[in-house]
Amino acid sequence: MTRLPGDYSIPRERGCFVPLVFLLLLLAGAGVFWRFFYEPIVMLVDAQRWPRVPCRVFISEVERLPGASKRQLKLRYGYTYRDERYEATGVWVRKPDVADLDAVCKRYPEGEGFCYVNPKNPAVALLERDFRPQLLIAIFPVMLATIGLAGLAAQLRRPTSDRFADFRARQRAIAFSDGTIIRRKARGAAVFALVILFTIAYNGVTWFLIREVIASWSGGLPGCHGLMLTAFAVPFFAMGVAAIVLSVYLLLKLFNPRPTLTLSRETISAGSSMEIAWHFSGRIRRIRRLRIIVEGREEATYTRGTRLCTDREVFATITLVDTKDPKLIPDGRVTFEAPVSIVPTLHGLNNRLAWVVRIVGHVRRWPDVEDEHELNVVAGTGTAVEVPA
Repeated sequence: MTRLPGDYSIPRERGCFVPLVFLLLLLAGAGVFWRFFYEPIVMLVDAQRWPRVPCRVFISEVERLPGASKRQLKLRYGYTYRDERYEATGVWVRKPDVADLDAVCKRYPEGEGFCYVNPKNPAVALLERDFRPQLLIAIFPVMLATIGLAGLAAQLRRPTSDRFADFRARQRAIAFSDGTIIRRKARGAAVFALVILFTIAYNGVTWFLIREVIASWSGGLPGCHGLMLTAFAVPFFAMGVAAIVLSVYLLLKLFNPRPTLTLSRETISAGSSMEIAWHFSGRIRRIRRLRIIVEGREEATYTRGTRLCTDREVFATITLVDTKDPKLIPDGRVTFEAPVSIVPTLHGLNNRLAWVVRIVGHVRRWPDVEDEHELNVVAGTGTAVEVPA
C-alpha cells in the first residue's frame, strides 16, 4: 500500500443537515411517545394498585353513527366507592379498536361486574388493567428519540478537524506499490438497508400521529386542536415521504452497473500524463451515455453565526470521454495530460482546491451511475500556476 502524499490539515465539514435530521428524530420520537403512549403507560402502571370494587353495567352496546359507516362503543357503568356513587365509561387505558367493539360488549354485558377505581380520583375507573402487546409499539418512538439524542450528542462532540480523515474517506480504493490505483464503486446495499430500516421505523411511529390527524378531519373541518395537530404533523409526514422516496431511489441504484476505475498513479504533476481505464460489470446495455471528466473544485469554509458552512464551486472541467457508442461504453482506456498551468491541489485550514476523476453513466428513466476518485495534483518544476480567485 502506498502512503498518501502530502501533509494535509483538512477541516471537517459540519453543516446543518445532519444535526437537523437528528433533531427531527428526537422531536418526532419524543412527541409521538408523549402524545400517544406516555399517559396510557403511566395510567396502566398506576392502575395495578387501584382497588377492585363491584360495579353495575347500565349500557353495553355498539352504536352506529348516523350518516356514516362508523361505529362507537356505548358503555356506562356505576359503582360505589367510600360511600359515594360514581359513573364511568373507561374500559382500558386506551380506547378499544373498532374491530374489538363487539368483543368488549360480550365481555361486559349489562348487569353486575367489577371495576378498578383510582383512589386519588374516584371518578376515574377501568374495567381492565392487564398489559397488552400493543403498548410495545412505544419502543419505536423511544428508539427514534434515543437515536436522535445520541446523534445530536455525537455531533456536538465531533472534532472540527481530523488530519487525513476526510481525504481517506474520499478515497476508498486499493493502492499498489507501483502507484496504480484501482477503485470499484460499492453497491450500496448497506446504506439501503439502513435507510429502509429507518423508513419503516420512522413511518411506523409517525403513523399514529397521521391516524389522529385523519380522525380529526373525518367529521369535517376540525377545531383548533385538530388544526394545530395537523400543522404539527405536516413536517413529520413530509420527512416520512422523503424517506420513502430515498429508499426507492437507493433500491433502483442497487441494480445499476458497477464501474471500476484504474489509475496509473494517484499523484500527477503539471505537464505530465497518466492513464485512466474503466470497466463496467452488470447490465451495461442500460447505459446510454458515458462521460469521464477531470473536475477541479474550490471549497471555502467559513463561520456564519454559530454554524460552520462550506461553499463549493467547480472552477475547471476537462472532458476525457463523452460517448454514446455502445461498443466503447463497457471498458476502455484514456490518457489524461495535465496542463502546464493546472492549479495544484491545496488543503488549507479554511479553503481547499481539489481535483477528482469522475465517471458518469447516464441511464434513461433510472438513477445514473456515478463515482469519483480524488487526485493529488502538484506543480511541476519551474511551473508557474495561477490560483483561481
